[in-house]
Amino acid sequence: TANLLSDRTADSFCYRIDLRLRPFGDAGALVSSFEALSNYYETQGRTWERYALVKARLLGGPAHTGEDGEELVSMLKPFVFRRYLDYGAVESLRKLKRLIESEVRRRSLNGNFKLGKGGIREIEFVAQVFQLMRGGRIPELRARNLRTVLARLSDLKLMPEDVSKLLDECYCYLRRIENCLQELSDRQTQTLPVIKRDQDRLLIALNRDPNKEGAWENFVSELETVTSAVHGEFIKVVSSEEAQESADEKASEAFSDLISSDCTREDLLPLFEEKLQNH
Repeated sequence: TANLLSDRTADSFCYRIDLRLRPFGDAGALVSSFEALSNYYETQGRTWERYALVKARLLGGPAHTGEDGEELVSMLKPFVFRRYLDYGAVESLRKLKRLIESEVRRRSLNGNFKLGKGGIREIEFVAQVFQLMRGGRIPELRARNLRTVLARLSDLKLMPEDVSKLLDECYCYLRRIENCLQELSDRQTQTLPVIKRDQDRLLIALNRDPNKEGAWENFVSELETVTSAVHGEFIKVVSSEEAQESADEKASEAFSDLISSDCTREDLLPLFEEKLQNH
């Protein structure tokens, strides 16, 4: 069935299906019981699966899945959205980003506006890191739609309104380029074309005049401005959360040192005040 849906024919294909994304990858069963799924995510679940499951939805909707669908969603929720403030999501994000950058270099994906710096993936990561870190306590952040999440981050005062608007506009801009580019060759790609004919076709799809002097160069420059803005916000989010996490750890260590000391209660009070001021 998967092959029938994803194999390319003279009439193109129906859906892209990647069965490797199931638990245990190629070595796992094509279909797992709820008990097997629960055991897997409790003991083997990986970070990228949490990011992926943020967008997961039931095929057919609640009307077709019934109580079984509700049970599955309830079972996965603790794995994706932790009850506590999950600063570990930030470190996991850094590792994922490093893996992606390594893959981009390995595959020579220069000019890739999805996986490269400031691309679509970084906008998704910015929203998802807030979802994974705070979604357990804030149900409003459990939405699947990225634009909805960006708007709610602004409403909840977790992200400045201008930043939320900027990322939303950049996301729409990059997705439109992606959609137009994929229409040209009917394949999944986010890398700008190098052939002049394909460059002109992309410009036309974007309602730009390819015959205008410097049209392609101006477009590339505009794209670089967008990705630079996105990457700047991505770095701010990762760095700010890293600083908060570091501050919390230092404060915890400071209090632990005091508590484990031989000081009396009278000795500890001024020391606690000093530590609080320093941290």
